[in-house]
Amino acid sequence: MVLELKPAISQGQVQPPCQAACPAGVRARDYIALIAQCRYRDAISLIREQMPFPSACGRICYYPCEAECNRGLVDEPVAIMHLKRFVSDYAYQAKFPYPDPVPKKRVETIAIIGAGPCGLTAAQDLTRLGYSVTIFEALPFPGGTLRAALPFYSLPKKLLDWDIENILALGMELKTKVTLDKSFSLEELREEGYRAILIATGADRSRKLSQPEVGIFAEGDLAAGTLWTVHAVAAGHQAATAIARYLQNGSVIPFTVNPTRVAKLAKVDLEERIRQGQIKLKPRAEMPLWEPLEKVTDFSEMYLGYDEETAWQEARRCLNCGAVEIVDDECTACLTCVRICPYEVPIMSQGTVEIRVERCRACGICVGECPAEAIVSTLPGINDISSQIEAILKERPRSELEPLIIGLCCSYWAQTI
Repeated sequence: MVLELKPAISQGQVQPPCQAACPAGVRARDYIALIAQCRYRDAISLIREQMPFPSACGRICYYPCEAECNRGLVDEPVAIMHLKRFVSDYAYQAKFPYPDPVPKKRVETIAIIGAGPCGLTAAQDLTRLGYSVTIFEALPFPGGTLRAALPFYSLPKKLLDWDIENILALGMELKTKVTLDKSFSLEELREEGYRAILIATGADRSRKLSQPEVGIFAEGDLAAGTLWTVHAVAAGHQAATAIARYLQNGSVIPFTVNPTRVAKLAKVDLEERIRQGQIKLKPRAEMPLWEPLEKVTDFSEMYLGYDEETAWQEARRCLNCGAVEIVDDECTACLTCVRICPYEVPIMSQGTVEIRVERCRACGICVGECPAEAIVSTLPGINDISSQIEAILKERPRSELEPLIIGLCCSYWAQTI
């Protein structure tokens, strides 16, 4: 059985179109829901699971997620990239602590050549799986083209450092100023006991990820034709999955992505929700710019980023697409959900119940009423209430004299904004 990374917040089988469109699989809907709940630490942690460079991707991505956003059928797509930048900048300014090192649970050691987005992403995933990882970088610093090619007014280096430091904090070794075929060879790495080697230099077209040679894998910016950081990150995830599969069962089967259902909403249904007052037209928040007359000699960023109020209001525009699912093995076909849903979303299909994701409004009524507990919400803030309460109790000192009041509220109001 191959070890797989388990997300901190559960992920269902139905994906919102924003996530399905992202090459790296970033869970935009869920981190936006966390921003709407002001849970910024959870939001940045969730982003980093799939996008270890949120500061960069929040600034220079080509954001295919927004092109597929269902909100675009209403007025304008949710500002997904800007919200990612907001929570990343917030985490940096608030000095959120680095993650704890991950215990080493596997005996195999892995060498990664190249400390760019692809190599560092693979290193993060493999370290989180419990492997010992060493990264070899020819330059004096990690970051690859993010550091070497981008001007600081596009990506401040202190923020790139912050992203990389969060990756390295997981517990991997980084060696700089060492070059393949000059400082070391692949044969020497094998002799030192590395069971798998990933070439992530972005310039090796001779090998394919799915065809390892004695445990040597190749992937990178040029090898996979990757143009944007998000593509290199996606390649890093694929490389880590392939290496883990190879080390655990010897498989060299090409990496494939399992198809998922995508919650693409219908324009006619959204128009009906507008008529019913469940969705109110509200254009996306504009990104503030610096005043050129004040900054003519300054090479700081042109785009200033959202403040907290703007980010919160923008996050509330999300429609929470595809947030309710049925667990097939648990459903008893009692039809409770069919009877109580005010929007006629659940229907009988081939002897069981189907949630029509294109019509679901994520109100959560069926989740609470299902007697078999066969309907789940994958939206953060519902299933993880218990863990939220436990975290609050852990942080607050107990007192026998003063009561602790924890307030919880329904998040369905976000649908009516």
